Amino acid sequence: MNTSSDNETSAQEENDCLWESANAITLRTSDMKSSAIFYEKLGLSISFGGYNSPFTTMSPSSDSSIKHNIHVNLEYDETWPYNNNDKLANWGRIIFYVSDVDDMYKLARDGNITCEFEPVDAAWGERYFHIIDPAGHELSFAKRINGHVRWKKKEEGV
Repeated sequence: MNTSSDNETSAQEENDCLWESANAITLRTSDMKSSAIFYEKLGLSISFGGYNSPFTTMSPSSDSSIKHNIHVNLEYDETWPYNNNDKLANWGRIIFYVSDVDDMYKLARDGNITCEFEPVDAAWGERYFHIIDPAGHELSFAKRINGHVRWKKKEEGV
């Protein structure tokens, strides 16, 4: 049986990865309005759907003709098990890279959003903080730390 690893060079080995970026993430919620308002407080706008819609897209602008590289889709699910007093949604974490972690932290705090901790510089080369959305999804907001050894090019001998 011949597999893709037999007698072939993978795209990654050729340094020609087909993956470019993530365009959207879809999160379930049992309270569309609370979730949409939460993401509005973080600077996103409704570009599709709305507070009473079964599917809502949150984007950097409400103008759907503008091409964005990130969208948060909210999908209504009346059986979604989380409420504000329960544990995490227990599915994992999404990490959003932002232009300024400290400004995003301030935006969250100004919107009365509880942050898990203040921004910190991590050993792995990112400045970040976490919050939990109204549906229990753990969100991390991060940015690479310039000059960190992790991000230096291999050609530099690091």
